[in-house]
Amino acid sequence: MKTTLISEISSFEAAEQALVALRQGLTEILGRLQPPSNGGVRAPHVPASDEDMSNTRPRSVHLGDGFEAPVSSWREVLKVVCDQLLERHGDRIAELEALGGRKRKYFGRSPGAFRSAMKLSSGLYVESHMSANSIFTFLRRVVAACGESPDDLEIEVERRQ
Repeated sequence: MKTTLISEISSFEAAEQALVALRQGLTEILGRLQPPSNGGVRAPHVPASDEDMSNTRPRSVHLGDGFEAPVSSWREVLKVVCDQLLERHGDRIAELEALGGRKRKYFGRSPGAFRSAMKLSSGLYVESHMSANSIFTFLRRVVAACGESPDDLEIEVERRQ
């Protein structure tokens, strides 16, 4: 009877330790899910390719395995990614200059051809008068035009409320 009692006590202690570990893990997860006290902005996350980028603030951009850069605006995301792609794929400038929308081109050598031109490190200009959603979609097209997978482009964002 004594050995049975000792066995039951040790199994009870093991279950109690498992519950404590589970409680700590759940508390940590719930802490991540609850909005912080800074106006309800959640921690950065990487959006899906079809996610709405409205009311987001980019925090960093990743392009493939070897490139990561901190950013603070969608215009900066546009510049950083385009500069990086042109550095990697300078031989694709003609293909990029051919990219265009319904009314105007996205890349060019003269700022006068754009509504809001942004000069890149290569000397090319890129149209920067775009919404967050348009920039995200456009950059996926540019990544693909350079021969890389659009899924290699990851932008960590914070949601604004």
